[in-house]
Amino acid sequence: MMAPLDPQMRADLAVAQVLGAHYTILNRHERGLLEGADSEALHDFRVAIRTSRSVLNPTRGVFPERPYQRFRGVLAWLAGCTGAARDLDVFLEKLPVFRHMIPAALNEGLAPLEAVLHEAQKVEQEQLARTCAARRYVGFKRAYGAFLGERAAHACRTPRGNEPIVALASRVIRKRYRKALAGGRHAGASATGATLHELRKSGKKLRYLIDSFRELYPDEEVRDVLKLLKELQDVLGRLVDLHVQRRLLREWLPRAEAARGLPPAALMAAQALDVLLLQDELKTRGSFTERFASFASRETRERFERLFGEG
Repeated sequence: MMAPLDPQMRADLAVAQVLGAHYTILNRHERGLLEGADSEALHDFRVAIRTSRSVLNPTRGVFPERPYQRFRGVLAWLAGCTGAARDLDVFLEKLPVFRHMIPAALNEGLAPLEAVLHEAQKVEQEQLARTCAARRYVGFKRAYGAFLGERAAHACRTPRGNEPIVALASRVIRKRYRKALAGGRHAGASATGATLHELRKSGKKLRYLIDSFRELYPDEEVRDVLKLLKELQDVLGRLVDLHVQRRLLREWLPRAEAARGLPPAALMAAQALDVLLLQDELKTRGSFTERFASFASRETRERFERLFGEG
């Protein structure tokens, strides 16, 4: 269990301690990821990676540059290696819901697509096993764990290492909030899936930062801010998932056709599902506009400034 953070604690010691806690979570879920029986293990593994990146990336100057760049690069690589497997997991978990969405007569039409996606999922699972056995990953684990353990106990001679952690955390949180605001203001009713995906990532980075350093701030106020963020993230998550699900339909339907041939019912089922997912996406965009207005309101901006201001 991580020791409590003190607001005046050196930034290098505090950041190493926070990253060490996330690294422990990553290790905890590695076996479940390799076994492939529990899709939540992959989800939790990815959250540990994303949270680590959200803390490490904006704190340049806290650690020596060479290890900072090395670990930053490997974490980005791991995030990229695990994305396709997670997309397939989410789609396959949603299939029972999809079957209830389309007319009952077309339910079995999704079976050929499901079979091809399960085969793709197996391929991705094998790729994950190769990634975890790769020299780059094994070397990273050994070096990263040792580095964080040493840095959590011994100070660095770096430009920002001796800065009080509350000052560093507040500054990077303010910067991330402003970036999320700017991204949201450009994401109108006609925003592309890529734009919404970037906004969702920006919001996640902000939430992971606040959650990682939450004990530096008044608990009740942090809970209120995280609640606002969660409401926005839930809508964005729904939008991005719908976009990804429609993309997977478009990508994998031709592959299923080429691999096994598709009966007319399969094409009709996929077309019906695509229309329903699009309708859901358009409806959810209205909820996004409402949630973002609350997130970007003057009251919320003042709350962020009061909570994470320079003092």
